[in-house]
Formats: sequence, structure tokens, C-alpha cells
Amino acid sequence: MTAISVDSTTPTQTNRRAQLLTVIATPLLAAVVWILAVPIAGVELVAQPGGQQSSAITISIASVLAAGLTAALLGWAAWAVLDRLSGHARSIWRVLAVVVLAGSMVSPVTAADGAASVVLIALHLVVGATLIVGLPVRPRRVA
Repeated sequence: MTAISVDSTTPTQTNRRAQLLTVIATPLLAAVVWILAVPIAGVELVAQPGGQQSSAITISIASVLAAGLTAALLGWAAWAVLDRLSGHARSIWRVLAVVVLAGSMVSPVTAADGAASVVLIALHLVVGATLIVGLPVRPRRVA
């Protein structure tokens, strides 16, 4: 006698789970970068918006987690709208996400220097890459 396995999850449920995992993983991966850079490598992660020394902001792990989660939730919302309204959601998503990621690079390049700038760029790249790859999940094909 052979057993038949029945998967009761629909492709939509599977996609949502994968997207939720991406939303959760995004800030956590950014936190890993922060941990490697700040406490382990000893980088002083300070940004100076507008180049003003008096308005220097120390980037804490809490701000990295909050920014990563905010970006992930906004990305998820944007993907959901694109997926619902367009038959070319994946292509539009990639272009939109890369444009937003490129635009986000202005801040770390202008607001920090040296190692802090490199770490901020790495944080932006990790968050962006995770969302670009992780949010547009393809439904699994059923054999």
C-alpha cells in the first residue's frame, strides 16, 4: 500500500510564507552586518547628515533593525500592489527596487567617511539585495 502525501497549502500561502520570511530575515541580516562591523571590527558607525559635525548620529543596532524592518514592510507592500495590478510585476519590481537602492546610496556616501561609509553602504546593499531577491516569489509548479 502506498501513502499519498497531500499538501494542503496553496501556492499563495507558500508565497506569503516565503515573503514573510524575507521580511523577517532582512533586518536580521542587516543586524549581522552591524555586529560584524561595530562591536567586532570596532568601526565607529556615525553619520553626519548634511556633513555637519554637530548633528552627528550614532547608528545603533536598534536603528538598523528598525530601518531594515521598515524597508522590508514598504517593499512587501510595493510588491503586493505591483503583483496585483500588473502582469509584469517581477520586471517592474526589479527596476523599481534597484532605483530605490541606488537612491539610498546617496546618504551613506555623503553622510559618513572611511569605514563608516563602507559599513553603511554594506547595510544598504544587504537590505536591498535581500528584498530584491526574496520578495518576488514564484509559485511552485505542481507536477
